[in-house]
Amino acid sequence: MLSHYTPIDIISIDENSKKLILENDIYKQYEINILVKSHYIFPPISKRKIMIVETYDDYKQFIQNYDKNKDKWIYNIIDKISEQENVIFRDDKYIFIPTFTWDKSINNLHILGFPIDKSLRSLRDLTQKDIIMLKEIKKIGLDIIYKNYGLTDNELKIYIHYNPSTYHLHIHFVNIAYVSVCSSVEYSHLLDTIIFNLELDNYYYQKISLKIENKNIQ
Repeated sequence: MLSHYTPIDIISIDENSKKLILENDIYKQYEINILVKSHYIFPPISKRKIMIVETYDDYKQFIQNYDKNKDKWIYNIIDKISEQENVIFRDDKYIFIPTFTWDKSINNLHILGFPIDKSLRSLRDLTQKDIIMLKEIKKIGLDIIYKNYGLTDNELKIYIHYNPSTYHLHIHFVNIAYVSVCSSVEYSHLLDTIIFNLELDNYYYQKISLKIENKNIQ
């Protein structure tokens, strides 16, 4: 089976077919018809990846210098600036919204749930006081997904990425049949396991050194 292709030349672009699907901060998503010339690569060429060990002190130094403007897209959702038509649940504490990459296929279902509280940046910030919040997000997410899409807890992967692409805490609800989504072991922490660890130790994620992908390597 041909498993990967690389576009090498755009033959034509049908500008008349261009349709804006989504706009949020610097991000825009269009639907457009493009004819490309490409070649196939087998086996696929993978980008080099390495793992490094991050301590909590490493995290604190990183997050102190982190530019929150990189995450403006998610704050635009929280602040009701963008993507409000896509929000499937909102109350005074939580928001649920499909990822903009979801193709609306139930097999590829991918929903994000996140707190409105902007002080929660990542897995590293969680302590026992957040267990109720995590359990509430799980319950609301399961209720929404079952009501709207007919999937149950046993059909979902529910996890938090670390290190994340966006440093506002968010939880992924993904159909377990969707294997292409980023849910590999070095990147994803199951929500139930996170809750269990916090119940064992209030400062579990401030004490543990985590192996993470070094995203700065070329």
